[in-house]
Amino acid sequence: MLALVVAALIATFLIATFASPALSASILQTAIPTVSLLTTPSVIENASEEDFVAATPLNQLPTDSSGCLNPEATITDPLDGDTVSGVIQILGAANIRYFAFYKIEYRSESPDAVWQAISAGTEPVCETWCTETEVLGTWDSSLVTPGLYEFRLVVTDPEGNAPLPCAIKLRVLPSQ
Repeated sequence: MLALVVAALIATFLIATFASPALSASILQTAIPTVSLLTTPSVIENASEEDFVAATPLNQLPTDSSGCLNPEATITDPLDGDTVSGVIQILGAANIRYFAFYKIEYRSESPDAVWQAISAGTEPVCETWCTETEVLGTWDSSLVTPGLYEFRLVVTDPEGNAPLPCAIKLRVLPSQ
């Protein structure tokens, strides 16, 4: 029995020391956000808003925008329900106590949609009480299919704790 325990300990040591560091970086999770430019959906040329009206409406995901009430972690422009087109600036504040980083993400309204990063930062935005909001990031909406999208601002501390994200919905129209 003692030999089996020693063998298990040696196997664990060998795996943790030699096998784990040899794993691909794509398998290991990162502690800070990374922006992947390769995951942007393709563009549909010459599309209009009428081309994307579905006979059966998609199940719309509920958006909890109560996180936008926090003045230290909020999106001030565009506003919830706005219609956008082309390159837009996302304005707001990201400066919680013990700030570590923020990220802005979007996803389509489909139930199986995943969050895609737009931008991220490791410096607080609007470091003192904000009278003017500052740019959190820019987004080229012409890179996605026109339709409804949910956006959120996540501000995190070094422990990984975050207040409720500021989430809004936007309608993206085809670029002119």
